[in-house]
Amino acid sequence: MANQVDKLNDDAVKLELTITRLAAQLKESVGTTNEVNHLNNEINLNFDRLRAKIQLCERMSILETGSDDRTKYSNMAEYHNSQMSELHQLIRQANLACKQAIERSIREELLTGNMDGLVGRQTKETLRQRVTSTTENLQELREMLNTQVHRSYETVEVLANSSNQITQVDRGMSEIGGLISIGSTLITKYGRRVFCDNILIVLGLVLFGLVCLYVFLSRLRIL
Repeated sequence: MANQVDKLNDDAVKLELTITRLAAQLKESVGTTNEVNHLNNEINLNFDRLRAKIQLCERMSILETGSDDRTKYSNMAEYHNSQMSELHQLIRQANLACKQAIERSIREELLTGNMDGLVGRQTKETLRQRVTSTTENLQELREMLNTQVHRSYETVEVLANSSNQITQVDRGMSEIGGLISIGSTLITKYGRRVFCDNILIVLGLVLFGLVCLYVFLSRLRIL
């Protein structure tokens, strides 16, 4: 069972490292919207995989019969939930940095007034088209950021519900453990009472035997 816990934890850690690496690439990206969208799609895919691993941990923390295994899965789910929340914040910051970098690059190109350095041999009309396209790309990026924020809120709600469920299960397990302890105490007391009863029965039989022997001996003396 320990190997299964370790493997699940390793898979979650690998996904978190992958998301961190993609966040760094997104933060440094000043490419086209397609490139940014591709990175965000890959990030969302890894988030979905990480979320599935965490949900598996939560299910195992409920289904496992051993208290140690339940505790391990519960702690692991709580830890990776916290990591996923931090990664969501990191992705939002990376998207914002990417947006600012794109805007800064366009502003610098426009302020230089150097058409050769800006677009080579492109015409001013082509430049205006590029600015328009970039504006649309920035709007799409803003919508993507809004979607990411919305998904983060949903994730927080799921984590809150999962935490409540785990707390309720732990509380139920504690109550069951208390009932088992009380039952064990009652059984022990009952066993002691049965033992005492057996001793009294044996003493009674011995006493009865001694009385019978005394009566028998008394009659023999009379004869």
